[in-house]
Amino acid sequence: MIIVPWEALAGGPPESAARQPIALTIGVFDGIHIGHQRLLAEVVHNNMAALPVVCTFRRNPGEVLGTKPLPGSILSHRQKVLKFEHLGVLELVLIDFSPEIGKLAGEEFLAVLERSFVLRKLVIGYNFRMGRGRKTGIQELVSRFSPSETELAVIPAAHYQDMAVSSSRIREAIQQARFEETREMLNEPYCLDLVGAEVQRSGRRAELARRRIDQVLPQAGTYRALLRSSRGEAPVAVRIDGERVAWDTLPDFNETEICFIGG
Repeated sequence: MIIVPWEALAGGPPESAARQPIALTIGVFDGIHIGHQRLLAEVVHNNMAALPVVCTFRRNPGEVLGTKPLPGSILSHRQKVLKFEHLGVLELVLIDFSPEIGKLAGEEFLAVLERSFVLRKLVIGYNFRMGRGRKTGIQELVSRFSPSETELAVIPAAHYQDMAVSSSRIREAIQQARFEETREMLNEPYCLDLVGAEVQRSGRRAELARRRIDQVLPQAGTYRALLRSSRGEAPVAVRIDGERVAWDTLPDFNETEICFIGG
């Protein structure tokens, strides 16, 4: 998968250059939950021979602006990129969100993308809004692309237990250690990313300072989990308190993730 920084698009290429036809979706995609996966499937299987592209953010815009305090991300940046690639995305337009980017109107944002690509299909969720003041929504996009050669696809909400799946609902489930519910909404277990983390080791004991973890954590307690590494998986009990996350590791296991499976 190719990763293209937003700045590379905002600065060019010239409009006369050859532009790649794409199928596109835009969003934060914090957890890439089952609702997000429906959008991505529509982009990847587009029946137009269009390149499947996602435009997303390195960090949640609400977190950057301080308007949406979060208890942590659901996926690390590394996990997010790998998940997109696993689901068939071939190009990722990556935005380092800033107040300046937040000032772009929806029309200006789309114009930057259309300068570099031929937008054959735009896939959005049922509650999609974008641009300065979140003023560009479904109605505005329908008006913009009708009539045009760009197909606009609006994907309805995915539901679990008769309620719409959302990243905020998943965060709440993680915090309350409802890991089966979390797995159903993510379509996989919830995993802490340990790659690059400052894990402290003493004999078999391993621990990570809670303040060093950017992902959302369950409340204090002891939980059943799986350690993942290139060598496979191993069951483990993970202990979480107000200061640290701790577990007993295996010799030379070099774990990359802790995946929660139960209380």
